[in-house]
Amino acid sequence: MIFTSRNGQVKNPNNFNRLWRSARGSEFADITLRTYRKTVASATAEAKGVDAAGRQLNHAAGSRVTAQHYVDRAAEVPDNRDVLNAYAS
Repeated sequence: MIFTSRNGQVKNPNNFNRLWRSARGSEFADITLRTYRKTVASATAEAKGVDAAGRQLNHAAGSRVTAQHYVDRAAEVPDNRDVLNAYAS
């Protein structure tokens, strides 16, 4: 549900993969359709929540698939030193 054809129809993933493989060359060989889906899901989840990301990827409402497999987890965690330092003494 990410890419559309020239006439506005949903592009078949197999057709996109074939076109992308021929266009990306060796420089972008590690970028796949799944990479695009993860990027779209992560950006949508950050802006509008996981449910909106799931709908964008055409997953069932309330599905955990989006959160478990497509949305990137935060690289940084909140600063919890004040709580953890209580256990240091």
